[in-house]
Amino acid sequence: MSGGLLPDTFVSIVQLYSMINTFQDDLDKCLDVWNNHKIRKNKWGLPSGRPVVMLEVPALYGTSSQLISLATDELESVEDQCTHRSMIPCDEDVYKMCCCMMGSHGYSVPNNPKTGLELYFFLRNSLREMLEI
Repeated sequence: MSGGLLPDTFVSIVQLYSMINTFQDDLDKCLDVWNNHKIRKNKWGLPSGRPVVMLEVPALYGTSSQLISLATDELESVEDQCTHRSMIPCDEDVYKMCCCMMGSHGYSVPNNPKTGLELYFFLRNSLREMLEI
């Protein structure tokens, strides 16, 4: 910590907390646009069409599914090596502090970048005051 600023990792945690829903919404929109856009016909004769349809109904494109099926026991054997997504987007203590501050000051979960930034600046300034930074 130098110059009276919060450490970079702490700032990143507060940013993630205040913007996670907006990021997820943007990713979901991007996925939807990609899956539903149309891949044009090309001079190489590669398949064209909508990616989601190409994946779900490959027979329409003269091919078969390229997905690989895995048995449940195969998945279970490597499950302990996976990192599962938590409902808490950051450090648990910071999450609880942010939730308390939001509730006591009438903030709700942001649903767009503007309210996400407002929440971020509120949390950052509140945490700086609380930690006397």
